[in-house]
Amino acid sequence: MELALQAPAIALDSDNTKPAVVYSKMILRIEKGTSGSDSAYAQDRIFYTNTTVSDALKSIQSDATLPDAILINPDSVSDETSQLKELSQKKAIPLILYTTKYDKNMKNLALHIGADDYSYGVMSPPFF
Repeated sequence: MELALQAPAIALDSDNTKPAVVYSKMILRIEKGTSGSDSAYAQDRIFYTNTTVSDALKSIQSDATLPDAILINPDSVSDETSQLKELSQKKAIPLILYTTKYDKNMKNLALHIGADDYSYGVMSPPFF
């Protein structure tokens, strides 16, 4: 399965003179058991693609359009996460571990996997 990381092409309005939609950021959101091409959405001018660690690795290695950040849920941390960290470091893409509420163990996990940041609570566009 090919993962589409690129934001949809900029659509022109009905008179074809100005863009109808422009996304300011592209975020990979790694969740356990998600499929990237089936779960992409836009919110507050940010384009999110839900994917798995292995699909994210394949896509970033293929030099497709690179995301502005990678969000990873603790349930998705696996052996491949270290490869993702190395690749994101080479490509200068921040890797952020996120949870819905503060958890000291998750903060320690973020340190353990080498995440660039640990975030908890609702993540809103000013975060990026």
